[in-house]
Amino acid sequence: MSTGKAFRAALTEKYSKLAAEAKTHSNPENYIHSKYFDKSSEYYETNLTDTERRIAYNYEMQMCRTGKINGVNYQDSLFRGIEVDGDSVDSDKIQFERALVNSQISNILKQAGVDTSSITKDCTFYCRSIQLRDNGRWRG
Repeated sequence: MSTGKAFRAALTEKYSKLAAEAKTHSNPENYIHSKYFDKSSEYYETNLTDTERRIAYNYEMQMCRTGKINGVNYQDSLFRGIEVDGDSVDSDKIQFERALVNSQISNILKQAGVDTSSITKDCTFYCRSIQLRDNGRWRG
């Protein structure tokens, strides 16, 4: 088994357990958010760096929502102190960042009330910048 696959398996095991715990709460997503970002929460994780906190939050939300994690981020707290070959880090980092962008797009669509169940896997999104003119009218 390659290093990347072994690390993915370890992350999957870790976050499967954490997502299962989250699902025992009435609102799993709020529980996960408070666990990583609400310092007044009884569930707040105090032993994480800011980077580890962001990674853990994203992985746990992915596992809770989809039952899987995307990519391998070697900055997860599980790998603290472990040195990894740079080539495998780069390819897995790209996969992780792609999954993160996909998750962000999904969140934006959800917040906008878009039903994503009818969007096909080969759907392409285009983004354009919008600038505000001096007279207050939007233009693209």
